[in-house]
Amino acid sequence: MKKISKFSLILLPLLLVIVLLFIYLKNEIEKNDPSYPYEMLLQQPVPTQPPDSMIRVELWKDLPYISANVNGSAPLPFILAISMGVCSYDQELAEIQKLTDGKIKLSYTSYSGQNLPLNFGQFNSIKLGHSEEKNIPVFLNNLDWTYHSFGKYAAGFIGYGFLKNYEVACDFAAGSIKLLETDTLAYQLEESDSLAILPFILHPEFPSQVFIKARINQRDMVLVLDTLVPDGLLLEGTPDRYQPGVTFGGFENTVRQGRSHTIQRGTISSLELGRIQLTNIPTQFSCVVTPGEDAPLSNVLGMAVLKKLQLVISYPKKVVRFQIIS
Repeated sequence: MKKISKFSLILLPLLLVIVLLFIYLKNEIEKNDPSYPYEMLLQQPVPTQPPDSMIRVELWKDLPYISANVNGSAPLPFILAISMGVCSYDQELAEIQKLTDGKIKLSYTSYSGQNLPLNFGQFNSIKLGHSEEKNIPVFLNNLDWTYHSFGKYAAGFIGYGFLKNYEVACDFAAGSIKLLETDTLAYQLEESDSLAILPFILHPEFPSQVFIKARINQRDMVLVLDTLVPDGLLLEGTPDRYQPGVTFGGFENTVRQGRSHTIQRGTISSLELGRIQLTNIPTQFSCVVTPGEDAPLSNVLGMAVLKKLQLVISYPKKVVRFQIIS
């Protein structure tokens, strides 16, 4: 027993030193970790915007990254998220910028019964290119996961709360979007085999979402547009549900917001948007079927399709224009 006690007296202080050293090194790494680039971001010079209304877009893993200014800040990396109702911003970055003085704390109950916090703020200004919106409500949450999941940090997401007054003209292949305050684009051309103009399908529970009618393998569907989905389609159920016309691509492990998921992939042979016909669409299947009618957010038109088209979303007129890039 005496030998064990002497050994413990030597080992315990050594373990304490190791733990303290680990904590110190972890804090030092986090300060310099690219997932926490706050000070560097806030010191960037403000780039000169193009003279017209064009906003540069960088497709990173098929996610549309853009630059925006918050309350007159240096340009910060955001992701264009047309599926999000409220703009989102990194809470830790907001605290560094002292933008959280007017923060509103709410909560919701999760499926497991946990009472989880929700933090909202209101920014004086968000500027995207030459377009500026004031007194914008913003959902505040930690977004360092964007670096780990995507390999590129995003300070926030630009959603419907900013875009709702504009026509949003996207040419992802050319690396640009435009925000237009008048509906100059949506009705310029008549429909053809290379151009489709589709009205929004309004949903009372999801007024900020852009729903459209489409046909998948000769089947009528309602799709929601989502620039956060890299695949061409994200569909409810298994590939068998959309036969004939599906090529099964197997299973794949992926990470979303720091969590591991197993997904089923395949290829849809036919997608019709108005008179536009597209083939061989990379598709992700949820393998879950909602009882009764399809859940409104379960079937998604994603970036692998949207980046191949010139896209105009007219929020004032509630229409979407798709045009094949010539």
